[in-house]
Amino acid sequence: MSASLHSKDIGTSEVVRLFPYALTSFSPMFRTPMRPKGVVIHYTAGGSAISSMNHLRENELGYHLLIERNGRIWQQYSLDSQCNHAGKSLWNDHYPNRDFYAVAICNYGKLLPNGKTIYGSTPQKAVLRSDEMWEPATPSQEGSLIYICRWLMSVQGISHKNICGHNECALPVGRKTDPGGSLSFSMDQLRDYLSQVGGLEHPI
Repeated sequence: MSASLHSKDIGTSEVVRLFPYALTSFSPMFRTPMRPKGVVIHYTAGGSAISSMNHLRENELGYHLLIERNGRIWQQYSLDSQCNHAGKSLWNDHYPNRDFYAVAICNYGKLLPNGKTIYGSTPQKAVLRSDEMWEPATPSQEGSLIYICRWLMSVQGISHKNICGHNECALPVGRKTDPGGSLSFSMDQLRDYLSQVGGLEHPI
């Protein structure tokens, strides 16, 4: 792997800047350095990664990594820079909007009772979970999400305990719903799984 992907080689205290194999569409906002402490998982509430990133730029928001429905990964922010993604939030005495990576699945999220989005469109699939309608993340998205979490645990030293949903860390409680029922597993189940498997043994 090219040395240009790193501030320094893996294994040092420096933060790796680029996620391997991700397509890039970098946002010009925010160049504030960060020392990552965790990960917030979001959904975009929209269609493609490109359309979501364009909308986010217009509102001075963003995600570090986005996952398309086919599992393909996009990177919008350098992994050594903050981005504005979580708003007022708190998790394990950390401030996620400042100290946590933003990882988002391209997904409409919570749907109206009739299965449509708030924009009036109809996603390809809808599922009923906990008495609410959601667009389900694809298996490819969930696989990529788990891979990203394990990679960040290995390369960036993130603890599984500091991987949370936006709905878990957002203040006041109940302000956000993502990722919620868009995933086939709960955040507690994800953290438990990551605690068992740990990071990647040979991260690329």
